[in-house]
Amino acid sequence: KYFVILTDNDVGDKSGGEMIISNLHITTSLASCLKDTGYTFQVSDCTVDNFLDGVKAKMNETSCPTDDPLLELMAFFDAKQEMEVYKKIEHICKSSYESSEYDFAKTISSETQLVKEFIDGGTVLNYESDSEGSSLTKDGAGIDFSDQYATSRLLSWPKHHALDQCDVGAAMCCWVDSRSDTALVDNTDVCYVNMKASRRTAHVADGYSIYGDSSEGAVNCHGFAWGTDGGSISSALKGNALFKVGFMNNLYEGLKGNVEQVPGAPMCGCMDRMPVVTNAACTKVTDNTSVVDVTYNSTTGTFNAKFTMGTIEYGDCGDLKTHYKTLVGADSPNADYMDTRIVGDGGCHGAINDFLAGKGLVKTE
Repeated sequence: KYFVILTDNDVGDKSGGEMIISNLHITTSLASCLKDTGYTFQVSDCTVDNFLDGVKAKMNETSCPTDDPLLELMAFFDAKQEMEVYKKIEHICKSSYESSEYDFAKTISSETQLVKEFIDGGTVLNYESDSEGSSLTKDGAGIDFSDQYATSRLLSWPKHHALDQCDVGAAMCCWVDSRSDTALVDNTDVCYVNMKASRRTAHVADGYSIYGDSSEGAVNCHGFAWGTDGGSISSALKGNALFKVGFMNNLYEGLKGNVEQVPGAPMCGCMDRMPVVTNAACTKVTDNTSVVDVTYNSTTGTFNAKFTMGTIEYGDCGDLKTHYKTLVGADSPNADYMDTRIVGDGGCHGAINDFLAGKGLVKTE
């Protein structure tokens, strides 16, 4: 048997350095203390940390020989790695939300592809203009109907290649035009688009577009974030955020009419598929009064969870990058990644050259 430790700095010089390891435990045999004991606990947010705290409380009540809930669940699930436990917890939490979900994409249109094509910048919602005789009130009637569920249901996250595997827990919409009589509000500059990342939208295997000198015209970007815990209420509400940002608030409400995507990128998508920009507005969705009741049935050896809806609220969270860092921590590698996607005023030149360096190119001033 061998015990190996590998270290890798995410930034800076990786050739050396000092490593300090403390509080190291090596366990060769695990046994579940709670396996034969049924129990319940309630969490205000079904995150991994809160779930583990609930198990720990039951371990203390039962006078288990140890009070480490991670080791308890590793034994119960026969897990070899802690990530296996985290995935199990995430699945339990996610299952609690299913009965409260509402699929707004089906309500917006009887044409099943409309929402998917709209996210890619297509359909009559993007192409028609009210000044030329079209009617957003009519074209977007399904959006208006779906809005009644935005404060009482968890709106489903659409199945779409631009929204699949948002690993950093954030997404963004960017528009380049308005179908209404009101001009698009310009709130950002586009630095570049990496079409390899958005190839299913761009319909090319590889390619890129370089901007960065404000020549792209008016562009408006608006995002939302939910963090990296897939079982959290914030993650469960990400479909609500997408609906409000991409469909209701910036398109239909007040006939604002924001439409069409930056060429080569989806109109809305996970951060890695969107253009690199200087700024993005932010909307947050919260439910601070909901609860999840977790039950372990010792007879069947299974966990079940029941979600009780609270009050869903929407608010302005300033700029997306700053808000995201409050969720994941300013020192998180994911926060560093967000700095490469939203680069701030004057940051395009450096971001472009960082991107082009991988192709042996340089953009001059």
